[in-house]
Order: sequence, then C-alpha cells, then structure tokens
Amino acid sequence: MKKTVLILTLVLAAGLVFAFHGEGKGEKRFEGKRHNDMQKEMMMEHMMEALELSDAQKDKVETLTFEHKKQMIEVRAELETLLLEKKEAMKDNDFAAAKKLNAKIFDKKEEIANARLDLKDDIMNELTPEQQEKAKDLHKKMGKRKMMKEHHAGKDGEKGEGKRGMKRGMRGENRDCDNCQTEE
Repeated sequence: MKKTVLILTLVLAAGLVFAFHGEGKGEKRFEGKRHNDMQKEMMMEHMMEALELSDAQKDKVETLTFEHKKQMIEVRAELETLLLEKKEAMKDNDFAAAKKLNAKIFDKKEEIANARLDLKDDIMNELTPEQQEKAKDLHKKMGKRKMMKEHHAGKDGEKGEGKRGMKRGMRGENRDCDNCQTEE
C-alpha cells in the first residue's frame, strides 16, 4: 500500500512539473512574439516621424496596418491548421495527402508574403514623392544594419553574438573583421 501511494505521488509530482514546464515555454514564445511586435510598432512610429506624415496619412497607414494584421490572423490560423493536418498525414504515412497539404501550405505562405508586399505598396502610395524617396533611404539604412547584424552573428563560429556583434560593428569596434569597412 505504501509503495502504491509513493508511486502515485511521484507520478503526480512529475506530471505537475511537466505541465508547468510546458506552460512556461508557451509563455516565453508568446512573450518573444509580443516583443517582436512591439519592435515593429516602434520602428513604424519612428518611420512615420522621420517621414513627417500628416495626420491624415498617419490615420490611413494605421488603418491599412490594422486591416493587414486582421487578415494575417486569419491566414496564419489557416496555415497552422494545414500544418497540423500535414503532421497527422505524416503520422499516418499518407504521403500523397501530405504532398497535397504541402501545396496548400506554400500557397498560404505565398499569400502572406504577397499581402506584406501589398501593404508596403499601399503605404508607399499614401506618401508624397519626397516622402517616398526618404522612405527608400531609410529602408537602405535599415538593410545595411541588418546585413551587418547577420554578418557578425556568426563571427568566429560563435552562435548568439548577433546583437552584441552588430552593436560593436556599428560603433566601429569590429576593425579586425576583414570584410568590414568602418567609418569614423
């Protein structure tokens, strides 16, 4: 009797540990996504300030962005459902069904990519020619920073140095990198 109670207690304790451990992972993943969303919103606000948008332009951009986000929630939900169905088909060794689902999955991914481009196009159409030029310059600058970050992320084979490496590189402290040209 004592052995049974002890075993049940251990099983219950292990179950609780795994349950709480799983919850934390989901929350961290959600927190990371929310952090990325906040970064994107801050970048959008910075862009709107730098482009000196009128109130009407700001309202239009916010409306376009809001509608895009709503659309993406629906499309991503459909994509997640397709991914689950593919996983189930793979589990059942139904490769023909998995291939059909692959086609649908890639269609959804293409839809997401095209919707992103449509949003950028719609936003650019709201800008004056001068603002469009300024936006192109800002995108070029952001692209250079992103390239620097990616370039220094894998420096010396170390993983995870990306952000720190980028910051050092942007301050001109990565002079030892043969591929970098620092400006001072």
